[in-house]
Amino acid sequence: MKKIISISILALLLCSSMLVAQSRELMKLQINIPCDKTEELYNVLNNYGMQLLALGQGVMNIQVDANTTVLGDGLVEFFVNQETGSYGIVITNPNGISCMALAGSSFEPYAGKRPYLPLSEDNG
Repeated sequence: MKKIISISILALLLCSSMLVAQSRELMKLQINIPCDKTEELYNVLNNYGMQLLALGQGVMNIQVDANTTVLGDGLVEFFVNQETGSYGIVITNPNGISCMALAGSSFEPYAGKRPYLPLSEDNG
């Protein structure tokens, strides 16, 4: 049975299930986010007319059980519908499960100053 979950429901689930946990070394943000087989999540994004805009590979912490976390390869993808401004950020782990990390609206390219540069550099 095919699961179709609307992006607005995914965003609501994401926002309503945040829990911040602190360890001695660093602060971690633990969130419960909707996950499914990668192809199922791609179908949802396709239904909203979203297309892949950017992607990147990296390392992610994967919770094996209550006491074990391992490092594994991860993929992050940024999808957008440039006509409606809807967007979704998807994280995929190596076992073919993808999670909707964030979904929203009002996406638009940023053309302003780059706030991450030191003030002494040209921010134009």
